[in-house]
Amino acid sequence: MQSALSEQTTLSRLSNRQIVYLILLFIAGILLRWVSLDVRPVHHDESLHLMYGRYFYDWPDQQFYKYSAMLHGPLLYNALRAVYDTLGSSTWSGRAFTALLGTLFMFTPLLFRRYFSSWALIALCSAFALSPSLIYWSRFIREDSLQILLMAITVIGAVYCKGISKAYVVMIGVVLQFCEKENSFVSLALLLGFVVFEQLISILGYGEKEKLQQTMWQRFASYCKAFWPHVLISFAFGVLIYCYFYSAGFRYEKGILDGLYRESLAYWFNQHSIERIPGPFLFHFFTLTWYESIFIALFFLHLFIFYKNAGSKVLAIGLGVLTVAILACSFEVSRFGTTEVPFEKLKPWSFFN
Repeated sequence: MQSALSEQTTLSRLSNRQIVYLILLFIAGILLRWVSLDVRPVHHDESLHLMYGRYFYDWPDQQFYKYSAMLHGPLLYNALRAVYDTLGSSTWSGRAFTALLGTLFMFTPLLFRRYFSSWALIALCSAFALSPSLIYWSRFIREDSLQILLMAITVIGAVYCKGISKAYVVMIGVVLQFCEKENSFVSLALLLGFVVFEQLISILGYGEKEKLQQTMWQRFASYCKAFWPHVLISFAFGVLIYCYFYSAGFRYEKGILDGLYRESLAYWFNQHSIERIPGPFLFHFFTLTWYESIFIALFFLHLFIFYKNAGSKVLAIGLGVLTVAILACSFEVSRFGTTEVPFEKLKPWSFFN
């Protein structure tokens, strides 16, 4: 009841002018994702996804998708087979699938509207609708739009679903991420990072108000204790979904272990050591993030506000991490110099390259 009331109050804060702006904003986002969808030439990555989806569509019994780490998980190719069967086989139909996913993701801030003020909600919707990155990947036949939407489904299941449905919706979101891209443990680690961070802050005593509330980790533990049979059943259900997709409907059993670790981990560790965009780190940082500069500024503002309100323990840990980073950087620069060895090649920074 309180959640519904909160949502109603948030919506009631929007003025008529703000509602009109949101409508125009979403219309602009839709047009940017759908207009002239098939005009741009097909990218190399798109050609692979289009053709392997077409092989699966044309010869489902002989040319079904066999897992390859270079081509990622099987979910996209199963989806393209259904798209071709519905809309026909073309560049437009393939991109229409990702454009639809990108359009749906654009509206997800509205589902979490009770957590934001009216202007914060408008700012977030603006970022989602007009982001050059999100628009680009919404018009590109790759796993990005599908992966982002599946992450959103995972969060929606964790936040909105109640009772036994929470376990199943979250598990479906998680396992389909793995079925789409076998290194989804990276994106899941981002979500887990918030859980771990909040728990650590709670232990360190960030504030008295936070101590009175359950952390996400505590709520997760309480849920698993209360609904443990459904957590186990949902996990078994997730394993079945994973095995079905990676084995191409149990016709290619080799793909199960290949996708889990046998081929996937070796491939991604090797990719990690390959410099995909050569050149100075700062040049590409500024070039690729110029349209996200406002978010970088807000990130530093968030850090300032956070540590300004933090207790002495949290502040000491933050200063300790910063000190270690500065000392490590100074040590490596003094050992190798700055003229012959690029900064991003210095240890330990080369690990993140």
